[in-house]
Amino acid sequence: MNCYAEGDGTYAISVSNEGPAIPAADAERIFSPFVRLSATELSLGLGLPLASRLADGMGYRLVLDLEHTGGVRFVVSGLQP
Repeated sequence: MNCYAEGDGTYAISVSNEGPAIPAADAERIFSPFVRLSATELSLGLGLPLASRLADGMGYRLVLDLEHTGGVRFVVSGLQP
C-alpha cells in the first residue's frame, strides 16, 4: 500500500501484490459484475465492481495500473487533501 501526491494537487492510494498479472485486455472487464478470469477462481466476481462503484460514488476513480510489473496494482485517485 502506498499513498502519494498527484500533479493536480490530489492524492492517490495504490495497493499491489506480487501475484499473477492481469492481462491488459481484461483491464476494463474485471470491473464488471460476475466476471472471473479463471473458471477455477473461487470468487463471485463482485469485489472489484463494488469497489469501483463505491469509488465513483465518492468522486474517486479506481483503475488497474497497467504499467506495474511483478504482480497487480490497483490505484484509487482523486483524493482531496
